[in-house]
Amino acid sequence: NPLWFNNLLADSEVTLEVGAESFKANAAVLTGEERDGLYTRQAELYPQFAEYQQNTTRQIPVVALNRKHGN
Repeated sequence: NPLWFNNLLADSEVTLEVGAESFKANAAVLTGEERDGLYTRQAELYPQFAEYQQNTTRQIPVVALNRKHGN
């Protein structure tokens, strides 16, 4: 996994910047059916994601970013 993923495992609080907006969120690594369903949907929208998975033996992680309210 890339280093940023290991950083999320160590500290799940992140700061997102979307355009001019900046806010805090918690990162959660998805597993099981929830992970598989979202990865499948992403691969349908962007076929290169299916190619990424075909080119590796590891399971590519899926991370949900949940906005912290009040930030």
